[in-house]
Amino acid sequence: MPRRIGTLAEKSLHASLKAHYMLPGDALECDLDGYVIDILRQSADGSCHCIEIQTRNLANMKAKLLALLAHYPIRVHRIRPVPGTGQLSSQRLSSEFFAGSLAYS
Repeated sequence: MPRRIGTLAEKSLHASLKAHYMLPGDALECDLDGYVIDILRQSADGSCHCIEIQTRNLANMKAKLLALLAHYPIRVHRIRPVPGTGQLSSQRLSSEFFAGSLAYS
């Protein structure tokens, strides 16, 4: 049975963002090589694409990204509050960004 993260501990922002980015046919919170992926999308050729939603520090994802980037494309949507505005700022980071960044950290 695949490992799942309990949705009771999940913040409502994170759950809402997953619902926003999810497409029909996507799988939520799937086990992939021992890591839980927020959204797993399979393309027509059968390849997997990972989508991660991060509302906190990117350093928390370092081990997961290092392990998975060699085998799968990963897109990280980093959502941060803009101080004093109540607004959210979104930054989409591709596998290429992380491949270069993690190589030097």
